[in-house]
Amino acid sequence: NYPTLAQKHFNAAESVILVRWLMGITLAVATDHPEDDHAQLRAAVFVGLVRMRSAMTPKDVLLPEEKIQELQEACYLFHVSVNWLATDALQKGVLLWKV
Repeated sequence: NYPTLAQKHFNAAESVILVRWLMGITLAVATDHPEDDHAQLRAAVFVGLVRMRSAMTPKDVLLPEEKIQELQEACYLFHVSVNWLATDALQKGVLLWKV
């Protein structure tokens, strides 16, 4: 069983805090269960989201090259992880994420 998060409305600050909190939880589970692919990939989803947010935080209009590279890597990590989890859930006919 996976917990359900009821979402009516999140403002930007609340969503940033939630994603960081979820990253901490999923990283702790992944650390405790290094053999569990799902635990590692769930953590990777939130690490990717936090890294993307971090890369886009500078106040400059244009991102410097190193931030663009960081953003690309974080985006790739996020999409690969979500895709793997979604494909696995579809193949097994189970619901792994419920929001």
